[in-house]
Amino acid sequence: MEFLVWDQPQEDDFGQNVRIVLASGDFSKEVTTSVLWLNERDLDITCVRLGLYRSGEQLLLNAEQIVPLPEAEGYQVEVRQKRREERSSRAGTKDRSVLTLSINGEIFKSQFKKSDIGLNTVLAVEHSGLLDRDTFEFLREDMSCNFQLLKRADEVTDNERKYSKYRVSRAPELEYEGVGYYVARNWGIGNIKSFINRVAERFSQLSYEIE
Repeated sequence: MEFLVWDQPQEDDFGQNVRIVLASGDFSKEVTTSVLWLNERDLDITCVRLGLYRSGEQLLLNAEQIVPLPEAEGYQVEVRQKRREERSSRAGTKDRSVLTLSINGEIFKSQFKKSDIGLNTVLAVEHSGLLDRDTFEFLREDMSCNFQLLKRADEVTDNERKYSKYRVSRAPELEYEGVGYYVARNWGIGNIKSFINRVAERFSQLSYEIE
C-alpha cells in the first residue's frame, strides 16, 4: 500500500499491465528473437545485459538495454501498434455468424456454428422421421461443401482425416440400415446458402435463420 501510494486497496487497478525484464550476462539469438516476436504481440519484455568491472577496489555493474534498443524503441512501438491494428482488422473481417434450425417453426438447434450445419440438418431430418431411402440418397450425394455430405469411415481419405473434414475419431454421427456415417464439416459462408436453398426445396419442414 505504501509502495503503491494507495490509501486503500484497489484490486481492480492492480496488475493490469505486466512488464518483464530479463537480466543476464549475455543472451542467445534464440532468446532475443523470441522476445522480439513476443513484443510484437503486445507483451512488454526488455533484455538487459549486465557486465561486472573492477576499478581499483571497487566493483562496477554496467547495465545495458539491448532489446529493444533504446534508440529504436519508439520506432518498434509504432510498428507494434500497426501490426496490432492489422491483426484486429483481419479478425474483424471473419464471419462469426451462427445459425438456428427449426422444424415446423419449432427450434431444433439454436446458435450453432456454420461447421455444424450439415450435421444438424441430417439429425433434424432423422428426428422428423423423414429419413427414407430417397432422402438418404439425397443427403449422401450432396456436394454443397465440395465434399460428400455423408461418408462411411472407410471412405474418408487420409487428407480428409488430416484436416478433420469428418470426425472419424468419434462414434458415427448417423446410423442408417445398420451402417455408420460421418457428416462433412467443410462449411463456410460461401457454401451454406446454396445448401440451405437445396434443403429448403426438399424439406418444407426445415427452416434456417442466420444471426
